[in-house]
Amino acid sequence: MRRRQQREIYLTRAIRSVIVTAMLVIGLMSGTSADGIDAALVEISGAPPGDHAGGDHEGSPLRWGLLKHLHVPYAPALQDEILTAANRATATIDRITALNVTLAEKFADAALQTAASAGISIHAIDLIGSHGQTLW
Repeated sequence: MRRRQQREIYLTRAIRSVIVTAMLVIGLMSGTSADGIDAALVEISGAPPGDHAGGDHEGSPLRWGLLKHLHVPYAPALQDEILTAANRATATIDRITALNVTLAEKFADAALQTAASAGISIHAIDLIGSHGQTLW
């Protein structure tokens, strides 16, 4: 148990040392409406708050700011395919697997478009996060 606690302390310190300088992060989201991908480019700086019981993060040095928001609409055929895959009566493993690859490419394109529309090289982005496409 002591070894685990030491590892957690080490990881916490490592994370704090990384976030002290600014990070550029793109978050990607597409929900059950299947109308497209919403992307947000944010700058995060500071350090994560310490262990605050009860969720009290007042005075945290962690800061973030929205640099760019972009909505990338799906083509009608792709929206139809997503909605078909989201219907349990018409969803198949083959359909969902093929859709997974197509959507991965669309999410990658959305990240590239977001960075470009903000005038920032994709190589300057530190982190991209996505929960994927909501089906059910």
